[in-house]
Amino acid sequence: MTPTCGNFIIGSRRQLSRGLLALIALCLSASCRSYDEKKARAEIIAIQMTRKEHSLQRIAVPKIKNLPAVEYAARHTTPLIAGVPDLHMEVEKLESQDKESPGFNLTFRARGEKPFNIAAAVSITSDGYFLTAAHCVDEPPIYIVVYNDKQPRLARARVIWPQQGEVKGNRPDLALIYAATHQQSMPFDQMSDEDLKKGKLVLSSGYGGIELNQAAGFIRRVGRMKQAESGARWREIYHTAPLIYGDSGGLLMNEHGRLLGINYEGPMLFYRILGMHFLINRYNKAALPDVDWIMALIKEDRKTLNTSRLSN
Repeated sequence: MTPTCGNFIIGSRRQLSRGLLALIALCLSASCRSYDEKKARAEIIAIQMTRKEHSLQRIAVPKIKNLPAVEYAARHTTPLIAGVPDLHMEVEKLESQDKESPGFNLTFRARGEKPFNIAAAVSITSDGYFLTAAHCVDEPPIYIVVYNDKQPRLARARVIWPQQGEVKGNRPDLALIYAATHQQSMPFDQMSDEDLKKGKLVLSSGYGGIELNQAAGFIRRVGRMKQAESGARWREIYHTAPLIYGDSGGLLMNEHGRLLGINYEGPMLFYRILGMHFLINRYNKAALPDVDWIMALIKEDRKTLNTSRLSN
C-alpha cells in the first residue's frame, strides 16, 4: 500500500501549481488515506470516462457520411490484444435494424490467469494493413478483430514496422501491422496546414476503460515533421480529447472522417511528492505518420505477400 492523499490533482500545469501547496498541507494532515495502485488506476479511469462523456455533450460533432460521428469512429476502431498465447473470442450478435452494419458483443477469454489489456488498431487499407501504437505490440502474439463478410473473427497480426532492434528513443510510438482480411478502411491521406490548425475539431476512438468509446476535443499544437535514421517520418499532434488506458492505438480523426493520427499518450500518473498520486491534465498526443512513408512500407510488404502466394 502506498500512502497517498485522498484526491488526484486534476487540471492544467497552471492549476497544478496553484493547488500544490494546499494539497501538500492536506496530505500532511490527518485526513490522508492509503490507496494501492489498482484503486488509483480505477479512480483515474472513472475521472477520464466522465470527461469523455462531457466532451461529447459540450462539443457539437457533425455527421460523417450520414452517420453520427461517434458511430463512424467506432466502425473504424478494432480491438487489439497482445502477449496472450491462447486467446479466444466469443461472439454474440446483437439485434439491429441496420443490416449493413450489425452489432456484436465480443468477449475475450484466455487460458490461465494472466491478465491482459485491450488496445486498438485502425484499418488504413482494404487488404489488411492497420496502424496502432508501437507499445501495444511489444509482446507477441498479437491478435486483432477483423471483419470478413461483416462477421468478426480473431486474427493473428504481423508487425511490419517497427522492426526488431529499432531504437525506441529514435522512432514514433507507432506501428504498422498486417492481418489477412478484406474490409472497409479509413481515409488516410496527406493533411494540409489548414487541416492541422490550432482549434480544429477532433474526435478520438479507442478501448479506454476496456470498452469502446469516443471523445471530442480540439487540436492545440502540431509539431514539425521528424525523421529517424530508419526513414520513419512523422509529426506529433497535441489535442484535448480525453484519453485513458486502452485508448492507445486508437484513431484521432477530423470532422470529415479523415485519419489525423494514432493516439499513444494521455495523462500521466506520478507518485513523487509525499507518496501522492498526481494526474496531470496535459495535452494528449497522437502520432501523425507521413503517408508516403507508410504507403512505401505497405508496397514493399505486398511484394513479399505476392511472392509467398506464388511459391504456394
